[in-house]
Amino acid sequence: MTFEVGPTQDLEHQRWRTASPFVAIGVVSIVAGGLVAALTRPLELDAGPWITAYLVLVNGVAQIGLGAGQAALVHGAPRPRVVIVEVVAWNTSTTTIIAGTLIGLPLLTTAGALSLLVAVGCLIRHVPVAPARRRILAVGHWTLAVLIALSTPVGVLLAWLRHG
Repeated sequence: MTFEVGPTQDLEHQRWRTASPFVAIGVVSIVAGGLVAALTRPLELDAGPWITAYLVLVNGVAQIGLGAGQAALVHGAPRPRVVIVEVVAWNTSTTTIIAGTLIGLPLLTTAGALSLLVAVGCLIRHVPVAPARRRILAVGHWTLAVLIALSTPVGVLLAWLRHG
């Protein structure tokens, strides 16, 4: 018995395949955040609570939300090259922001923040503001993107105030 995959099923498969790197890395980040939280006190990590929150909320929840939202909302499926740029920009930003925080170098944190804003811009670039279908999902997607975009300069300012 052979299964024929129609255009609709194939498009849905492509959509969720493009979301999978965001989801996989996001889940790993949430688990890593939990591990950092568990090790913060025994290792006396001053930045531990902040790193935990960043890993869970930004690199975990927000990355999953924006990656899956893009996959669900764009017309067609996101192009693989675009997804690679988005995933690399997002996760490079996390590494850079955390490294800048740990070594007390706000210029590095700022560079990471710029990379994060590039990733957010890419993740909303082709997503309609309010498509007729999935309107609630679109509002949630855009709201999450705006929250990340607005909180990024606040984080940069705090990094400069703390280490500048």
